[in-house]
This record gives sequence, C-alpha cells and structure tokens, in this order.
Amino acid sequence: MRDCPFSGASDLGNPNWTAWASATRTYLNGHPEVNVIIWAWCGQMSTATEADINTYLNLMSALEKDFPNVKFVYMTGHTDGTGLTGTLHLRNNMIREYCQRTNKILFDYTFKK
Repeated sequence: MRDCPFSGASDLGNPNWTAWASATRTYLNGHPEVNVIIWAWCGQMSTATEADINTYLNLMSALEKDFPNVKFVYMTGHTDGTGLTGTLHLRNNMIREYCQRTNKILFDYTFKK
C-alpha cells in the first residue's frame, strides 16, 4: 500500500476537481505494477455541484478504460452533519447510484445496511 504517492494533487478536490486524474495517469504510467487506486475526498463534497460529480465520474470512467488491469475504487464524502437534504448527501447519492448502476467498486463512508 502506498499512501500519498501522487504528485500534483492531494485529494479528489485539491488543488481542483481534476488534478487527481492526471496525477493518477502519470503515476500509473510509471508504476505498471499497481493494480488498485483509491482517492478520497476531503470537505469538497459538501459544496460540490452535480457538474463536479459528473466530472469525477467521467474521469474515473476514462481511467478505467485506459488502465483495464487496475481496479478503481469510487468514494463518497465523509459526513458533515447536513442530513438527508444536504448537498453532501445528494452528491453522495449520485456516486452511489452510478456505482450500483454500472457495477463499480465503492467505498461508502455512510451507507448502512
């Protein structure tokens, strides 16, 4: 396990909504032995728009196509206390629904069965 091996991004929203994807692409091109990638959100999910989440989902999908031997783990954001009507919950649901519909691997901070 390699924690924080990427150059150019700290998490899925830092320094922006897309830097993580190019950092991942660069890293995987130099490390073909890697077979799992997981990025975490910080607090950005609490202010994310639908467009931000669609960007995330599209970038993940592109990486999956370009690196078919790598398992990409999707993530929801950590709770922020805004409840079921808050932006965080709504955006997390976008990711959950996408992962269920497309059979993706999901690390879900708040899902309870």
